[in-house]
Amino acid sequence: MVVLVYVGSTVVVRPGYTSFWDGWVGNVASIVPLVPIALRIRSTKHLRGAWIAMATGIALFNAGNLIYLWHDQNLNPIPSPAPSDAAYLASYVFFAIGIVMLTQRHFGAVRISTRLDGAITGLAIGSAAGMLWFDSVLKVSGRPLQVVVGMAYPLLDMVLLVILISGLAPLRYRPNAPTSLLMLGMTAFVIGDVVYLNEVAANTYVQGTLLDSTWVIGIWLMGVAAWPRDERREAPRTRTTSLPRGLSSIPIIFGSLSVLVLVISLVHHTSGVTSLLALSALCLVIVRMAMTLREVRGAEEESFRSARIDVLTGLGNRRAFFESGDGRFEALDDGRRLGIVLVDLDGFKEINDSLGHASGDELLQIVSRRFENANEGRGEISRIGGDEFACTFDVGSVAEAVAIGNEMAQMIATPIAIGGMTIRVSASMGIAVYPDHGSVLSDLLRCADIAMYEAKQSRMVVRLYRPEGDARTRDELALLDDLRTVVWERELVLHFQPTLDLRTSQIRGVEALARWRHPSFGLLYPNDFVPLAERTGLIHVLTKAVLHRAIDELAQLHRTGYELQMSVNISRYDLLDDELPDLIAGLLARHGLEARWLTLEITESSLVEEPAHSKQCIERIRAQGVQISIDDFGVGYSSMSQLLQLSVDELKIDKSFVLALGTDDRARAVISATIELARALKLTVVAEGIENVHSLAVVSALGVDLGQGYFVAVPFSSRQLAEFLANPDAVSAAGAKISRAALRG
Repeated sequence: MVVLVYVGSTVVVRPGYTSFWDGWVGNVASIVPLVPIALRIRSTKHLRGAWIAMATGIALFNAGNLIYLWHDQNLNPIPSPAPSDAAYLASYVFFAIGIVMLTQRHFGAVRISTRLDGAITGLAIGSAAGMLWFDSVLKVSGRPLQVVVGMAYPLLDMVLLVILISGLAPLRYRPNAPTSLLMLGMTAFVIGDVVYLNEVAANTYVQGTLLDSTWVIGIWLMGVAAWPRDERREAPRTRTTSLPRGLSSIPIIFGSLSVLVLVISLVHHTSGVTSLLALSALCLVIVRMAMTLREVRGAEEESFRSARIDVLTGLGNRRAFFESGDGRFEALDDGRRLGIVLVDLDGFKEINDSLGHASGDELLQIVSRRFENANEGRGEISRIGGDEFACTFDVGSVAEAVAIGNEMAQMIATPIAIGGMTIRVSASMGIAVYPDHGSVLSDLLRCADIAMYEAKQSRMVVRLYRPEGDARTRDELALLDDLRTVVWERELVLHFQPTLDLRTSQIRGVEALARWRHPSFGLLYPNDFVPLAERTGLIHVLTKAVLHRAIDELAQLHRTGYELQMSVNISRYDLLDDELPDLIAGLLARHGLEARWLTLEITESSLVEEPAHSKQCIERIRAQGVQISIDDFGVGYSSMSQLLQLSVDELKIDKSFVLALGTDDRARAVISATIELARALKLTVVAEGIENVHSLAVVSALGVDLGQGYFVAVPFSSRQLAEFLANPDAVSAAGAKISRAALRG
């Protein structure tokens, strides 16, 4: 309100200096903006130093006003420059400090060379302004020092404005509310000082006009800038410390302006002050360019180093591994070999999931330090992946490389304290040696990778590369590429093997069995490609493709009049897929099928891996009415307590027990015990692998509910299954086998 009153007085009150309006009201209007700044300094520590500097600048500006009010204007004539000018000019120093601190601490680091742009701009514009105003002001005042001081104000305003704008470089020159207000305040100062200098040059300046309001408005905007909170910005912006593309044009533009001023000065013999300003600007341009070149060179070196350093561990990354490895090749002495140990931490994902990613990062840092300490002066270690490390060694033999791998395995086995608990970390290590296993680093790394996966699969800690493992890996890679195509395009073939009710001699249902007709390897069974799909993450897509085809077939059977059960095998990884229950519900609803006609077969091992998650998924599926069967029962690792905790409907006795009925009496005991267990839990019992009449007779006599195997019926294609079900004699023949088996039993 005080500011508005003063601004209004410059319009309403007659021009000319008045002690009340221009003296008291004007000074109070310049002082009150200190209030919001003081409140800001008191309320928050954030950027407190910057706002203290800004408050000091405003206080010095007001000190200049008071000196002028109480001292300068009482002198006759009023000196120029006057004592008040010292306070005014000192205020610019603190304004500059405050602006640099505000932008540097809030928006990010700004290069020193970028800060010089403000001084270059001010000096260049000052030299150009000197050509226009110096002689004119000199004629009016008659004193060169007065001209220099008078011209200093608009030049310093420009310097502050450019410093403020250059500070926005990390935000790509997008200001927030406080910065925008500061820019407006600086702009008000620029307008006021430029107009004032022009009026002085023309000898037309009169006190008490709207011109005097520009400085009060500028101070007021600086004070208001402290009021908004920076966190009230609409959205955070991306920050960068890189040099903006257009910023390099500032020294070029204003350096060219300075050259032009110098040329004109030489021709027209203008003031020496003008030439001095232009020369100063050119000198700063040279300094600025030199600093920029040094910064660019330093940035390139830092970029080169950063591109080869793993930020988390401080070790070399994959790029550094290959570059340093090539150098180690060249430095090998005659008879020496280069060994590579590739390390992959076991169970790292589980540590991340259970303890958090911060603990996982801490684990990687501890392991990397251990590797560094163990291999110091002997080899070089790099982190080439998430939890993968690669070490290169100068060794004398393959045996020495293996010994180093064993030492690393023992070193990493020492317990590690993380997150308030002690854990043991294991690893799988693959070793390859030059020239035995490859002639270039990439080949050695590939061989070590193959050996590492062999170690992981065989539960061995250290494994040396073997060519036979490589051949198998190459076949798997070729198979994997084809599998991706087949799975995504849903070109897998389903065969359907009937199950027979041993009590009624009727076909009870069919089991969907995935088959893959490979152009090179022929007809492949699930054991040939399902493990590969599980290792590579394709299993979810594979299962979804099988479910689509199987439920389509189930719907076709029901439309034809055959109300049969459809059994589908799912992987243990599918029980970790939260989308599986919804997928099944959607497929059944699309065909209008009741969920009770679908049975999902899971293995016992599925119940061991993440049992809580598996249980939740099973409960969601079973709540729909879908039947759950435990496949290959008796050969897994589940405990009996899990049968009490999980809701299942069926136990499927593994075929290894059924096939052993003719040679091992213990198989009969296991099957009998399983049946007793199922009866107690009210579960259906299925015997698979029935391949002869003796096996069928025994399982029938023991009380198995359903039978499945080549002796009952072979797996059929969709067309063959339709023909089989449509042929009463064939179906009767399958049922008759039970009767004959019962007679023999």
